[in-house]
Amino acid sequence: MGAHGAVEAALDHRRRSENRAQMTEKPDSARLSRRRVLRGAKVAGLVAAAVAAETIARPTPALAGNDGDVVLGAGNNETFATSISNTASGGTALTLGAAGNGAGLFASSDTGVAVQGAINSTGGIGVKGTSTTGIGVAGVTFSSAGGPAAVDGTNMRGGPGVRGIGGIGVLAETTSSGVALRVAGPAAFSRSGKVTIKFPAKSATVAVPGGLSGSSLVLALLQTAMSGVFVASAVPHNATGKVTINLNKAPGSSRRPRSVKVAWFVLN
Repeated sequence: MGAHGAVEAALDHRRRSENRAQMTEKPDSARLSRRRVLRGAKVAGLVAAAVAAETIARPTPALAGNDGDVVLGAGNNETFATSISNTASGGTALTLGAAGNGAGLFASSDTGVAVQGAINSTGGIGVKGTSTTGIGVAGVTFSSAGGPAAVDGTNMRGGPGVRGIGGIGVLAETTSSGVALRVAGPAAFSRSGKVTIKFPAKSATVAVPGGLSGSSLVLALLQTAMSGVFVASAVPHNATGKVTINLNKAPGSSRRPRSVKVAWFVLN
């Protein structure tokens, strides 16, 4: 082998040695690349978890606009009902307030009901108005005589349509020549009634619910027609809250005893 052949053999040996070294290093490089990929995926997962935790801890602000949120200080049009519910027992679903003489809530309807309240249990209140010194609930209408009422109460099961409780339960007044109180149909009063007087008695005493005062007026009238017998007087006893009704004489006679009915009514 000449010098040239020796050089070629040395170069060939070197190339074979480098190829074997490269083949030996490839598995380590592949394992290193896989470790880097796994490490990168783990870091990415930790970053995603941190972002999710921050999102939960800090709610995203509600955006107003076409995404369905109510826009403050602007008109909001919708074709479906908007519902707000508070599932906490005794909680308030919606609170509204206005400064000065502004209205806390203004509702309108073309021909339907502007404000409607409903209760799902016995003893609840559908609509309640409270005021410290003013009017709790006010109704105003511009209808003519005989038209719709400013406040209308309807009970579908025979109970009271409107009820008033207080120093003055219900106040009826007119500021013009109109009628302060008009009753269509029978009127019932707790401070009225009937009493029967039988022979030989010629008087009867009745107790008046609510008692009597110095301004009380007592009316009494026979409900039985009997010749020569009439109500002579109806005397109030303020201290006892009773009224004594006196006839001019006992009805009938010992041979023919009779009885009469007297209706009584107390004002004031």
